[in-house]
Amino acid sequence: MNAISVVRYYGGGQQIWLSGSSFTGNSGHFIADPAAASALTGSAYNFPDPAGQLPGTQMPWWVEYQIPQASAPFPLTGDWKFWSRSSQATLDSAESDWLIVNGDPNDPAYPDLGSPTNNNNRVLNELGNVGFFGYNFGWLSSSPASDLATKTFNAIDGVVSFRIYERESGLGSALIDAICWSKGSYAPNDSDFVRSMDTRLRNTDLLVTAWGKVLNAPGSSPGTKRFHITDGSALAGGPTITVPPDPVIAFSDNFNAGRDPAWMDYAGTGTSSVVDGKLVATGGYVETAVSGLTTQDVQVDVDGLGNAPLFVMLRYRDSNTIVLPLYHSAWPGMQLYYIENGNWHTTAPAVTTGFDNTSPVPIHGTAKFEGTVATWSITDGTSTWTQTYDFSSEITSGLVPTEGLVGLQLQVGQQHDNFIVSTPSGSAITVPADSVQVVIPPSVTGVPTISVDDYVKVVGIAGKGAAVAGSIRAVTIDQSSDIGKIAP
Repeated sequence: MNAISVVRYYGGGQQIWLSGSSFTGNSGHFIADPAAASALTGSAYNFPDPAGQLPGTQMPWWVEYQIPQASAPFPLTGDWKFWSRSSQATLDSAESDWLIVNGDPNDPAYPDLGSPTNNNNRVLNELGNVGFFGYNFGWLSSSPASDLATKTFNAIDGVVSFRIYERESGLGSALIDAICWSKGSYAPNDSDFVRSMDTRLRNTDLLVTAWGKVLNAPGSSPGTKRFHITDGSALAGGPTITVPPDPVIAFSDNFNAGRDPAWMDYAGTGTSSVVDGKLVATGGYVETAVSGLTTQDVQVDVDGLGNAPLFVMLRYRDSNTIVLPLYHSAWPGMQLYYIENGNWHTTAPAVTTGFDNTSPVPIHGTAKFEGTVATWSITDGTSTWTQTYDFSSEITSGLVPTEGLVGLQLQVGQQHDNFIVSTPSGSAITVPADSVQVVIPPSVTGVPTISVDDYVKVVGIAGKGAAVAGSIRAVTIDQSSDIGKIAP
């Protein structure tokens, strides 16, 4: 394994992962130890002195690594903590190395070692004190184990370069299997490293750069184009997943021109009306729905305020029979209810939301029915809270209808805007479970024609994905330059 992988999700921080073998140059003395069978990358390197003639002596031996800024979806500039998955072949007090980074103002003039200091430059000291010897590998930074070597990155000509120099030669010279640079309080572990080094298209983490073969031609829907790619690791006959069809907008109302005639007030002590471009209740409460639009699979989107309730009628037959996802500002929290024969039932405990419920913070609700599964999500644009419930048994027993109208349950003081109803169009498709769904929003223009069996390069999309239809992963391309086509 000879790879650099940049990820940003483990432990809520940012990390840069490198295999020990991914160096770009060395003095000729950084050598793989064939006995390091427990190395995760398949090999571990050090500055060996097999003859044992120079125990503890500093030699001018070095290895260099480079991290291109272009490989990272975030700026490399700033302070990073150094870690190495290391061990010793045999227990020996002579094991440590020096670390210098090009552009670190506290380091000698790169690439010369100059006059390093223990406080600023020593790493991988006292491996034996934490049991990392006899090819027992673990993650360590400096010495002692709680001391973390922190270096300042500055990309020089678009690249961050660093060198590791031999400090103490000997039979116990520190072996380097893998390297992690981290931010925040994150401490690396073997599982995260293995995931970061898997460059196949997998549904575990978001991509940074990848080539994939197009499995199906992009289909259009309001606001998006989407298609699926695989790198060939999704083998024929392997696990598959069914992706629901693209939605189309069946009804929308932004209330700027008053209330659409399709709205009908079905029950309540008041009526619905439009005031200042918002749908509100005039007196008491009212159940209002879009007449003539009876649905099964459906998605309802609506804007509200953090200091007012938001009640969506996702499947409405009458006042006594409703699937009712709601947000209540008094809790503050959200819950997926249903009303059967006038009785209110909860599907799960309420979820507490974290946004400000004392001021009119804009919030957005999304309620969805797919088959028998209902999903209710609330977001303030920064954080999202979600609840999901499978109504299979309730639908089978007749407690919940198989179809219904969609609308809102309004109370005085609530303001609703941008009500959108989407329903499926076309047919569901089956794709390999490890394929990746690529979504192109309408703001992206100049996208080339993409056909089945083309090879597509998707780049720069780390941090822009979301789970779709179970385990499949979706990736949003934000710029037309993020996608390009070559011949197979």
